[in-house]
Amino acid sequence: MKLLFFDTETTSIKPGNICQLSYIVID
Repeated sequence: MKLLFFDTETTSIKPGNICQLSYIVID
């Protein structure tokens, strides 16, 4: 079983820029 978490967050520092890009793969 593979669980993929793809999280993208944009903060108000720079509009249109992705400040946090993290993905977690649980095998």
